[in-house]
Amino acid sequence: GEIQAFTGDALTFLNSMAVLVTSYCCSIQMFSFYNDLVEPSVARMNKASMPAIVLCTILYLAISFGGLFTYGSAVSSDLLGSYPLTLEVTICRIGLAFLVTVSYPLLMHPCRDATVNLVARIAKEVLGKTIDDPRQKSGKITYYVCLFVSLVATYCLGLVEIDMGMILGLGGTFSVSNLSFTIPAIYYWIFHKDEGYSTMRLLCIPIGILGITIMVVNIVNLFL
Repeated sequence: GEIQAFTGDALTFLNSMAVLVTSYCCSIQMFSFYNDLVEPSVARMNKASMPAIVLCTILYLAISFGGLFTYGSAVSSDLLGSYPLTLEVTICRIGLAFLVTVSYPLLMHPCRDATVNLVARIAKEVLGKTIDDPRQKSGKITYYVCLFVSLVATYCLGLVEIDMGMILGLGGTFSVSNLSFTIPAIYYWIFHKDEGYSTMRLLCIPIGILGITIMVVNIVNLFL
């Protein structure tokens, strides 16, 4: 296919940003990552996370440029679907399936915790009861029910033939763009009022606007 890295279209760039930031959605792991550190602190978290981010960036760039200069625009959202049916590609497909299998618990862990906390908060507001205490029977029931529902939901989603590009676009639109840009900008602006109008606080404004813009543009692009 034709090799064209940039089209010059701002809307195309914003649409691609939703998928691009999904590559760095490991930020949802930072709370669990921080809790597992020995003597956790922000400095230790930064020292441990930065090498991982740099390594991922290098791998993403190598694979992206390799695919661009090899296949150009003749690449579908499902990368493996663009390759020929050969033994080598079949081995890669098996390896990718194994990678997804062992990586799934890493993403399910924060999803499960967030679901349990959300259900427990709603139950406390509506029923006035605490149902997330792991030492009580109700807490264990809540834990396993949320885990089971999450597993069944993702399994059913996997059985539905939905374009992976759309899935990544939805994830980047509704969650990752907000988690990466909008919410951090809002939190920093609120929690660091003592800094006044410092450079970091002022940078929160364009970052927050960028996150909202990516979300709105991709919603329009996906559903209209």
